[in-house]
Amino acid sequence: MERVALTPALLLHRRPYRDTSQLLEVVSETYGRVGLVARGRRAAAALQLFQPLLLSWTRRGELGTLGDTEADGPAHRLEGRRAVCGLYMNELMMRCLARDDPHPEVVHAYRRALAELAAGADEATSLRRFELGLLDGLGFGLDLAHDAADGEPVVAGTWYRFVHHQGLVRTSSEQGAVDGAHLLALVAGTEVPTGAGAAIRRLVGEALAQLIGDRPLATRRLLGTHSPRGG
Repeated sequence: MERVALTPALLLHRRPYRDTSQLLEVVSETYGRVGLVARGRRAAAALQLFQPLLLSWTRRGELGTLGDTEADGPAHRLEGRRAVCGLYMNELMMRCLARDDPHPEVVHAYRRALAELAAGADEATSLRRFELGLLDGLGFGLDLAHDAADGEPVVAGTWYRFVHHQGLVRTSSEQGAVDGAHLLALVAGTEVPTGAGAAIRRLVGEALAQLIGDRPLATRRLLGTHSPRGG
């Protein structure tokens, strides 16, 4: 039997389970995505989304039973559209992370994005950085600083698009492409220019399709309806 004592984790998803229990999906740097049963309403009520947690559980088989629960610092308070951004990241991790397959780099990128969103950082930039961190952590890293065809550095004023099984490549057409200047800004961690947001989102989304397939994310549709800029 696996016994885990107060390991850092975050809640990704919850749903009713049997009578008064809930089925939880949590993510941990050490254990990856884990399915847990929280028995009783009181135990489940102590768990909130976007709250760093310390969780204990026992497990024999696929599902564990939640034990002690403590807060591991203040909650990341996300409201309105920013809460939808957080739910989008949760859904993306639920789709991309297999149970019991730890990817600490992905969890670190998730924690960073939550902190940025709670601090008022630009939503689109934080989401793109998280998505790129997710791709990188799962072995599908997208190099935004070099042309995948010849290894040459990305150049401002040159247009680039994503090609499946290859990566970022130069193109002579502006349609559906991203200016190298905007890609370099994203690499540098600076804010995604408003006019380039849709093109960058589309490019990173094409890379993510390798992981999530054709079935759309419910929260992606919500992001599109909550702001003219989109997520």
